[in-house]
Amino acid sequence: GRQQWLEVFEKERLETDNLAVVSLGDLGESKNCDHNEMNPDELFAGTTPCHSIAADFLSSFDGIPYEVIGGNHDLEGIDEFRTDASNLAAFLKLHNKPTPHFAREIAEKTVLVGLCSTIFRDAQYTSHEVIIDDDQIAWFEDYLKSHPA
Repeated sequence: GRQQWLEVFEKERLETDNLAVVSLGDLGESKNCDHNEMNPDELFAGTTPCHSIAADFLSSFDGIPYEVIGGNHDLEGIDEFRTDASNLAAFLKLHNKPTPHFAREIAEKTVLVGLCSTIFRDAQYTSHEVIIDDDQIAWFEDYLKSHPA
């Protein structure tokens, strides 16, 4: 649990200040979790409460920053948000992310790159697709060109 990670981070802080928490997304259950009395059938994944709880937890490691690689279910707030764009905007705001993608140097010549799924409702075949939009692909290609090994 959380306490285990606090102990790990405390030990690692003795050797480096380059620490971060990274979540691989799908932050909430794709079922009702009794979070909305007004709509007891509402799914939890992708909702404002889902992302608020996740952000509170992920930011609770004594100042260690965090990143989220958003999965398809992180845009599953279908009862709360009418569009993928509005769901994505809430995800970004609640996690204090300027963009769905990120790059973080984790060691010399070692970079962690995160690209988020940005489509759920509008997926061509099924909502289980993970779709990286063209803007992120362009950013990634530019990043590779501007950061040669």
